[in-house]
Amino acid sequence: MGEWYVILKAGSHPAPARGPHRSLDEAREAWDRFFERHRGMAGTYVNAGSVRIAGPFRTRREAAAADVSIPHPYVTDEQLNELCKEEERSMRLEGYKAIEYASAYGLALSKYADPVEDARGSLSVEEAREIAREDPSLIYVDVEEERSKDA
Repeated sequence: MGEWYVILKAGSHPAPARGPHRSLDEAREAWDRFFERHRGMAGTYVNAGSVRIAGPFRTRREAAAADVSIPHPYVTDEQLNELCKEEERSMRLEGYKAIEYASAYGLALSKYADPVEDARGSLSVEEAREIAREDPSLIYVDVEEERSKDA
């Protein structure tokens, strides 16, 4: 049990990875990747209210069954902004740059969720390299403020 979130959209435009996501943080990561990929247009979809994070849901099944045509609790802008404040003290490196950095500093890496597997943490450099052979954008490492100057 826990809290599950899903990203719902209305229309045929691009949207973040739907989920279900195990936490609001995980849903936010999909949200952030969406903004990085689609830049200004992402804001247009969000401002129109056609892309929203719904939740929390009590079970994964409940989140997976969520549909944009049914009213759901939605994550507020204030909740998203609070997450941003928590993340300001770190920097995220992705792909091969993350692997190189983690290897140099002895850090564990993480993997975003994909259609085949849930998100994972505590990956070794070797595991991350194997995943990166198929899709390097799935790998990341969060670097604390003190170390981010070295990245």
